[in-house]
Amino acid sequence: MHDWGQRDVRWRGIRSETVRVDDTDVHLLRADDEGQGDGLPRLLVHGLGGAALNWLDVIGGLASGGPVVAMDLPGFGMTEPPHPHAPRMFPQVSFLNRLVDRLQWPQFELHGNSMGGLIGTLFAARYPDRVARLVLVNPVMPFAPSPGGTSPTALVRFAPFVSRHLGHAAIRARWRDAVGADVYDETLAIVLGEAGRIRPPLREAAIENTEFGLRTAWRQRSLATASSNLVYATIRAPLRQAVAGVRAPTLLVWGERDRLVSRAMIERAARRRPDWTRIDLPRVGHAPMLEVPDRYLAMVGDWRRDLRAGTA
Repeated sequence: MHDWGQRDVRWRGIRSETVRVDDTDVHLLRADDEGQGDGLPRLLVHGLGGAALNWLDVIGGLASGGPVVAMDLPGFGMTEPPHPHAPRMFPQVSFLNRLVDRLQWPQFELHGNSMGGLIGTLFAARYPDRVARLVLVNPVMPFAPSPGGTSPTALVRFAPFVSRHLGHAAIRARWRDAVGADVYDETLAIVLGEAGRIRPPLREAAIENTEFGLRTAWRQRSLATASSNLVYATIRAPLRQAVAGVRAPTLLVWGERDRLVSRAMIERAARRRPDWTRIDLPRVGHAPMLEVPDRYLAMVGDWRRDLRAGTA
């Protein structure tokens, strides 16, 4: 598909493209700058098991101020990983840098949700001159070693991934006879703060992506690799150092009904970075851009205006 506006009016002007980065064909969604803002590009990075389409309902609104690209990370969506280690966090950071080189973006605003927030944090610390603004949406942050440091749901869901091979076996077993709609609705039950808060066209597109994953071996392997690496990334020093090393103005967003990223994780990051702007969203879950896209756009727009006014 070239123009997503053929499926839903909210997606008018969003198109699918494939960009070659090194030896990898990267699927992305792109929307052109509508010329009503500062023109700074926006790069949107999805979370674990997600895809560029997670951002479909906010791409148009974000494009009012600058060009937007949402990518399928290597190993996810329609982007096949170039090698087995590509879905790990640090290879993803390096790959992101090569992608923005390919896009010819010297600076941009980076949005990252969940695992994408972790990748965005690592990227902003490693390439500080490239990230002009950072928006972390229910990001995976350094693990807080205390009661409630991580959520019970996350503990159960990620326990098999202490071993990549065990995790891969668990995915194969769970997906062997699965139906895409059932798998995606199971994910929504964990991700959403309130049931039913996703528009039918977006659910349909996401189910198609899930069906592709169920029958694609590299998607299953990539999910296991990324999940295992994500578990260890939260307890190791590089992520803590990256949180301290971010120089870009940062908006930290957290849905209070998040079952995967705990309040303790967010509180720890906020204590380490009191200069970050923090917004907690009542009755919202793990992916605000899916669940409350208009509120997401208003919140980001207000934050940008406060930055320009020097009040953020």
